[in-house]
Amino acid sequence: MDDYDPTKELTKAQLAAEEKKKETFHAEQRLKSAVAGKQLDVEHSGRARSNTAEERERLKQDAQDAEDRLRNRLGKGKRVEKEKEPPPPDAKNLASKAKRYADKGKEKDLAAAAAATAGAASLLPTTEQERKTAARAAEKRLRGALGRADEEKHATAATANASSSSSSSSSSSSSSRETDELGFEVPLDGVDGDAFRRFNSAHLATLSRRSMRWEKTGGLGAPPARNRRFKRFARKGVPLSLRGDAWFAWSGAEELMRRQPDLYAQLLASAAATAAAGDEHQEQITKDLHRTFPANVHFRSLSRAADVLEVAALRQLRNVLVAYSARDPDVGYCQGMNFIAGLLLLVVRDERRVFYMMARLVPALGFYTPSMLGVRVTTWVLGELLREKAPTLHSHLAAVLPVPLGLVTSAWFVCLFVDLAPLETVLRVWDSFLYEGDKVLYRVAVAMFVLDEDRLLRTKDGGELMNLVKRMPLRHVDCGALMRVAFGGIGSFPRKKVAGLKERALALEREGKLQ
Repeated sequence: MDDYDPTKELTKAQLAAEEKKKETFHAEQRLKSAVAGKQLDVEHSGRARSNTAEERERLKQDAQDAEDRLRNRLGKGKRVEKEKEPPPPDAKNLASKAKRYADKGKEKDLAAAAAATAGAASLLPTTEQERKTAARAAEKRLRGALGRADEEKHATAATANASSSSSSSSSSSSSSRETDELGFEVPLDGVDGDAFRRFNSAHLATLSRRSMRWEKTGGLGAPPARNRRFKRFARKGVPLSLRGDAWFAWSGAEELMRRQPDLYAQLLASAAATAAAGDEHQEQITKDLHRTFPANVHFRSLSRAADVLEVAALRQLRNVLVAYSARDPDVGYCQGMNFIAGLLLLVVRDERRVFYMMARLVPALGFYTPSMLGVRVTTWVLGELLREKAPTLHSHLAAVLPVPLGLVTSAWFVCLFVDLAPLETVLRVWDSFLYEGDKVLYRVAVAMFVLDEDRLLRTKDGGELMNLVKRMPLRHVDCGALMRVAFGGIGSFPRKKVAGLKERALALEREGKLQ
């Protein structure tokens, strides 16, 4: 390209040829940079290196030869855009071979991937547009292979560093983890990091589309509408900017606060008066504050000895729980309620509103009584629904699990999946739960079992199966897939049928036969 002179007179055909040469030159430079980067950057830490120096040199030469063939082929292109011909039959095979090499991400295959990709590109027709496409495809695939190898290198190095770090350095690393919009570290401990990142990158576009759809409807409305369209919208997820108002209205708390606007302040004053005399519920609430979302930036305190009043979120959480215990002394406080109130504080961002939501949700669920009757009824109903929707799996669980299924799944309902499933999954479940009622919890739980049925059926060890079921919500990173199965893949859940199953469970309780 050194003798290229744009000022000299050229015929139209010559000018077109020169433009093609310029495009070819830039494509060659990009591909050459990618190949060079492969030779410089790809080092697999923690992997055995079986390639000798001679073999590496040979692979490097193979890649260079492929680049030369591509340059020569592009240089010969003098056809105009209209002159197209179908690609030779072996071009597709070479491209597939390159993709297989790149997907492996192994050092010894990278040069072969580059050569196969370049070879496939060189067999394509040489019109101007197709030359550009071929060069970009070659560069993109090679960069993909190099990127995967580089990720493996960093992952291996990170693992080695983690294993040799002290506990203090580990704590420092944890504090620097990425957080989501509600202040939770992501991904949640126990969640597949790769699956989370893949889902999250695609889910951002989905959230944007859903927000635009909600904007076109005019938001929630005043008062928020309850119709078939909003039911469908709730199932597909409420935008974070509207979620607090939606939950507050759909839970029935808005109506309660309108009828008793001073209730929260009165209960706080009453609780302050009884605190001096000693209140066992308040003492237990204080103990549990530090256990509530310790990895969340809004709830994190410097130490267990720190005054909770110094952390705004913990102070608000204590107020809500203390006020509720004063309102409902029969329930008082039960572990699990702290997670429900904590998530509501993060989403609704108003402790007074959160109290009224707790005042509607806790009695309706019936989970937090000393006998845990509501939880036992709910898990029994889940077992019966599972018997109907997935009979083979139900029989397998009954035969292999060392304890009743209800003991393994009870935490799902006590915490409403909070801190047991990825945050976006929890939020999507709550969107529909607060709109439609507890029937949604059964749908979601059955959908999880159906999606994991093959894995569970393959597990023959009772202890391993129990652990799989217990941690099952963590595996459902893709909340969209879960909700599609919950509402479209497991048949109908008539409200009348669910109510009938609850009545049967209560009858068993009266007979002393409910586990």
